[in-house]
Amino acid sequence: KYLKLLLFPLVVLLIISFADSSIILNSTDNILHHNTYIAASTPFQFEVQNKNLEVIQQENFVLSVKVSGNLIPTSVYVNVDGRKHKLKKTSKVSFEHTFRNVNEDHDFFLTADEVSSENYFLSVIPKPSLMGFRIKLDYPEYTGLKDEELNNVGDLTFPSGTKAEWDFITKNTNQINLHFPDSLFILDPFGQNSFNHSQQFFNSCSYSISTQNEFITNNDTIVYFLNVIKDASPSINVSEKLDSGNTFVHYFNGEIADDYGFTNLVFKHRRVSDGKKGEFESFKVPISKNYKKEQFFHYLDMSELNLSPGEALEYHFVVWDNDGLNGPKSSRSLTRIYKAPTINELANKADKSNQDIKDKLSENLEEAQKLQEELKEIQKNYIYQQ
Repeated sequence: KYLKLLLFPLVVLLIISFADSSIILNSTDNILHHNTYIAASTPFQFEVQNKNLEVIQQENFVLSVKVSGNLIPTSVYVNVDGRKHKLKKTSKVSFEHTFRNVNEDHDFFLTADEVSSENYFLSVIPKPSLMGFRIKLDYPEYTGLKDEELNNVGDLTFPSGTKAEWDFITKNTNQINLHFPDSLFILDPFGQNSFNHSQQFFNSCSYSISTQNEFITNNDTIVYFLNVIKDASPSINVSEKLDSGNTFVHYFNGEIADDYGFTNLVFKHRRVSDGKKGEFESFKVPISKNYKKEQFFHYLDMSELNLSPGEALEYHFVVWDNDGLNGPKSSRSLTRIYKAPTINELANKADKSNQDIKDKLSENLEEAQKLQEELKEIQKNYIYQQ
């Protein structure tokens, strides 16, 4: 009873297989390759050669297609989001098309001679990118500089000891790599696509910024340079003049300069006798500490020091800056020497003074005699005229 029912379909299958075996084979292939798109019987087939259909955001993607079959078309087209583009033919059976600056996913399919392929999907891998950053500069207090905030300025010049704080704004990023010559800082987000880093700098250096996410590391590394200015030592220049009426009195006129200001200015002197040097005595010179450049005045009366005959006096000025990081640095003026005259020099000077007085008296006596002769001559002429 059941054998008769089964006999009829078996006979039909045998007849079909003899007539066209491809019907049975193709159906079997469909079952075995159920994940692969099999087009209806056509004179050719499209074969996408790319291993995966993925592209990094904002980059180009080259679609590579090979056509196989009994009849190869001369032209192949790709339909992307409703627009049709002709593929470039690279060989008799090979074609390609470039998706340029891809920013979003695309559905596409291939066509040629009214034959269409299955639908494909080009997936975009989000590219990590730095959209911008703000940097806050906290200058050392002693410099007197006002703190600043700058936007998207990577190359910077600032004084040593400045604290820099970056706020980075990114896209599709879950990590920032901040490279310095001697260190690497891996920054994690503290908010959505937001990162922060702060550091104090004492030396010039370059640094670079790169971004990454779970898919890729962005190779577009940005390199900047930090020019750190060391605190300079102060400068001092002094001129000296003697009082025209009293050579014991010395007048000093000077100028001091520094990049940020001063803490102190003193006049120092010490006695030197028979090669033995005494201790320096210091005398504070009043200045305004907040100016970067200032003039000062000072005077010294050597007679008030009661120097012994032949004793010398060394003297100079010393100025200190206001370096708040390493401590004040000092500079001094040229050291000058005043030497009191010896007893012999004083005696010689006294003899010379006496001789000068005698010479002056002699000159005055000659002038008096000459004046008397002129008066006598005037009297003679007067008597004669009378």
